[in-house]
Amino acid sequence: MTFTLGLILSVVALTGLHRRQAGRAGRLGQVGYWLIVVPFAVVAVQNVAELIVGGEVVGPLYPIYAMVSRLGFILWGIAAYRASVLPGAWPMVGE
Repeated sequence: MTFTLGLILSVVALTGLHRRQAGRAGRLGQVGYWLIVVPFAVVAVQNVAELIVGGEVVGPLYPIYAMVSRLGFILWGIAAYRASVLPGAWPMVGE
């Protein structure tokens, strides 16, 4: 159940970040966001269904969801970099 709660809270946090940069990230950012959020939501719903039923509901699709969400993170990161919404390079500690 904690894994499911973590997924739900991740979706909430990612949605907040997406809303903050939505106007600047463009279509690539939008596609990346949805490629992250949809697999997270599907896995969360699947986990809750498995808790209710007591066994596997859909089958071993987790690796597919993981690959899709990783692709989404890559696309979203590229869009954020292009939109200059990331902070500049931080100075090294101790310099």
